[in-house]
This record gives sequence, C-alpha cells and structure tokens, in this order.
Amino acid sequence: MCTQSRTRIKGTILIVDDSSSERILIREYLTAAHPQLKLLEAPNGTTAFQIMSCSKVTLVILDYRLQLVNGLEVLKHLIDEHQVPVIMVTDVGSKDIALEAMKMGALDYITKSIGYHKGLPMIVERHLLRLQQSVQQRDGYPIESLMQHARNQTTR
Repeated sequence: MCTQSRTRIKGTILIVDDSSSERILIREYLTAAHPQLKLLEAPNGTTAFQIMSCSKVTLVILDYRLQLVNGLEVLKHLIDEHQVPVIMVTDVGSKDIALEAMKMGALDYITKSIGYHKGLPMIVERHLLRLQQSVQQRDGYPIESLMQHARNQTTR
C-alpha cells in the first residue's frame, strides 16, 4: 500500500465501477494516501447520478465498462449536468476511446494495468491540486468556464 501524502488535498471523490473488488482497491489506496478525502461509491451510472444530485462531489473516478451503459454516456451526463471533473479508468486500452473521453472533457484516461492502483492516488492528488489552484485563481469565474478551459486544453 502507498504511504500518506504530505499534501493535504481535500474533497469528495465518487468511485463509479461495477466491480466491487475494483471499488475496494481504489478506496484502499486512496484512503492510505489521502485519509482526509471523503469517498463515495456507485456500482453503476444510475446510482452515480443519484449520488451527484444530493452530494457535492469534487472529482469522479469512472470506469469505462459499466453494465447497461458505457462510461462515455455516464461521462457526458456528469459533465453536461453536473460540471464535475472526471478521471476515466478502463481495462480497454483503446486510443480511440481515450481520445473520445478526453474530447468529452475527461481530465485523464487511465488503463487498468497491473498495479495501476498504486499510482492512482498521485494522479488524483495532481488533479485535485490543479482544481484547487484553479478555484483559487478563478476570481469569480463559474466552474463551467473552468471545465470548458480544461476541455480546450485537452483537445490542443
């Protein structure tokens, strides 16, 4: 397991994955590195949308392969309806899917390779720090503007 980070990031992370074992591993690694984070879990897009409607989520970790609906559809809804930053994870290492996810506004696209859980806390920390810095620097700009700026940066 990874050691605790020295950086005190804060926020609420929603983990959306239909595999309970994946959600448990992600939760364990994030908790070990960042015990101050609040972690929520959803096994599917419907539950994720319900959580989003009643919780203030800072970042979503979203699996591409979900039962009933694929992660790109969930990603579109999360960004369009909730303007929440999303990191997409998948066991499908398709460049086309990664490109599509990034064009739709995903902050990152991570392939579920052996041991990817170990690096996930650093990736989450990096994105949360960037988001926190953006919020501090935005001087009243709405979060939608920041999300649009992030989308523009990934398509260049």
